[in-house]
Amino acid sequence: MMENENYSRPQGRGFRKIILTILCLFLVSMVIFSIGPFQGGGGSVQAPAVPQEKGPIEEAYPGLGSQASGERNGLLPAPEEEKTSTVRIKATGDIMHHIEQAQRIDDDLEEAKREFALVADYLREADLTMANFEASHDSNKPASGYPMFNTPATIFPAMKDAGFDVLSTVNNHTLDMRLTGVDQVLDLMRENDLIPVGTRKEGEKDRFIITEVNGVKVGILAYSYGFNGIEKAYDKALLNERLNFMEADRIKEDIEACKAKGADFIIGSIHNGIEYQTRETQAMRENYRKYADWGMDAIIGNHPHVVGPFETYRAKDGRDCFIIYACGNFISQQRYEVFDDYRVEHGVVVDMTIEKKGKDHARLVSVDFAPLWVRLTRDDKGLNYQTLSVEDYLQNPDKKAQLSKNEVKRVEEARREVYETLYSKDLPETEIKVMENPLDKK
Repeated sequence: MMENENYSRPQGRGFRKIILTILCLFLVSMVIFSIGPFQGGGGSVQAPAVPQEKGPIEEAYPGLGSQASGERNGLLPAPEEEKTSTVRIKATGDIMHHIEQAQRIDDDLEEAKREFALVADYLREADLTMANFEASHDSNKPASGYPMFNTPATIFPAMKDAGFDVLSTVNNHTLDMRLTGVDQVLDLMRENDLIPVGTRKEGEKDRFIITEVNGVKVGILAYSYGFNGIEKAYDKALLNERLNFMEADRIKEDIEACKAKGADFIIGSIHNGIEYQTRETQAMRENYRKYADWGMDAIIGNHPHVVGPFETYRAKDGRDCFIIYACGNFISQQRYEVFDDYRVEHGVVVDMTIEKKGKDHARLVSVDFAPLWVRLTRDDKGLNYQTLSVEDYLQNPDKKAQLSKNEVKRVEEARREVYETLYSKDLPETEIKVMENPLDKK
């Protein structure tokens, strides 16, 4: 019996081992079966969704570039091709209202709009249109012209209606209505969705603007050589907080700040020069090229009240820049009969196209010009000044027929004079495509 008992014990242990082994195999198979659907099997249980990152791919997968993306079998999408953005910018000269003009548009918005009606459609074609508002405004004083301009408030909605977007508010007539005028001009421009640049209200810090157009950040800076001596009545430190003086150190600082804030293209509006002279001075030429070397891509000059020449310039860092020394009068009361000079009736619109590829700095790709002439007629309300596009009226028979023979001659004179002045300089080789001089065409 002892032998049988000793034999039967090993048999029981072996049987239990077999049972335990079968149970383990069963449990393992169940675990494998339950995991199967998570590995892409045909079961009904779905794997939980992977949370999607809101940031760029680089944040979701640090360190992975486009090559790594391909190696992950499509886990990351291929990078998009570089996007190209284009912006069309039109810039022109001085908007001035002498006494008869100011009185005519006082409290009459339709009269103010009529001044720009003949050229408004052309201005509106641009993505951004800019000019120099050479005046001031004080609602507590009557409308006035030279030498202390107080232009009626109707001019602001009229400028917006005509297609203007940005106005330089810093020039030698900025202080005509003192700092009260500075503040009221800023308020009225902003109320009418116009962007002022060059002056500030008390407490405001921005010395320049950056406006985004078609995805391109356009920086605009504006400066004046002085303020007809009125600045001497104020503390210089106070005025520096309110007005942009044309001082090299501050201009350089502003350009650097504008670049630091992400500007893709920088335009400078410079109020400087000698009145009624078409040629720039050597100092102007040196200074404007220096501004371009510092970072301005286009420089729009004003103040002489006649059109000046333009030039293209390759900056020290290789950028191709554009400079025009004066755009003349966009609208004013200045006439040949008073000045014995046809040029005071002339102006020009600079039509620039800029292009930005990917993250590159935007570049100026082309420049066209549109000569202007200020027309003067008389009606039952008195003198009526209107700006028209010279080429538009000379090339359109119906519009040309609206002009008298004397007016046609003056428009033709404007065309010749403006183009002769614009193209009076030898241009270096750059990649900017400048419109060919129409006077060269036979």
